[in-house]
Amino acid sequence: MVVSVNSKPNLEDFHSLLKKTVSNLEKEALEKTDDYLKLLGRKLEDKVFDLMKANAIGTPFWNSIELISGQKFPDIIAKKYYGVEVKSTKQNHWKSTH
Repeated sequence: MVVSVNSKPNLEDFHSLLKKTVSNLEKEALEKTDDYLKLLGRKLEDKVFDLMKANAIGTPFWNSIELISGQKFPDIIAKKYYGVEVKSTKQNHWKSTH
């Protein structure tokens, strides 16, 4: 296992961005359930990417959210340091591991 420490932006800032993004995903999924049931693979990645970009405005992550194309890890990078791997599930929940 490789562990790296980055002090700027700090991990709490990243957790805040993820929390806001998950909250937005949950809200939209309740409002547009049928649309969200169709979001698999790349379509879900695009949705998460768009929400993260919007939520990053005014934060240390502003203008740093990148969508990585293709079958690469991670799917989304924030500030060239923090990574997000998007997975879909048929269960009714969102989950973040860190």
